[in-house]
Parts: sequence; C-alpha cells; structure tokens
Amino acid sequence: MLSPDGLLKVVGRTNELLNIGGAKFLASRLEALVLRVEGVSDAGVFLAPDADGLDIPHIAYVAAGDLDLTP
Repeated sequence: MLSPDGLLKVVGRTNELLNIGGAKFLASRLEALVLRVEGVSDAGVFLAPDADGLDIPHIAYVAAGDLDLTP
C-alpha cells in the first residue's frame, strides 16, 4: 500500500476472500493461475483503489530470470 506521504507499506491480507464488484474470488486461486505462467516464480494478489475509490485487483509477481510477456 502506498501511503499519502509516498512510503510503500507492505501489509498482509486480512481475508483470503476478495469481493470484486460483487463477485467473490479466493486470492490463492488467482495467484495459482499466475504461477502457471512459465517464468513466474511467485505471485501475490492485492486490492487497491482506482481513481473512483473502488477496490480493483492487482497482481505482483516475481520473474524467474527472463520473462517474455509478449501475447
């Protein structure tokens, strides 16, 4: 999470169940999908507010060496 003064704060999820626009998702299931991508060694899903203040999902991942994201 980015604080108003520009500091990055690393915090844990308080709930495994994410509510995104009324649809419910398990964060671990989304992370498991990302981990299926060749070249991804770790991933984490988190919610962050958009310009309207609505929480939207984001994914942070760790690339294992070179990772080609070309579609």
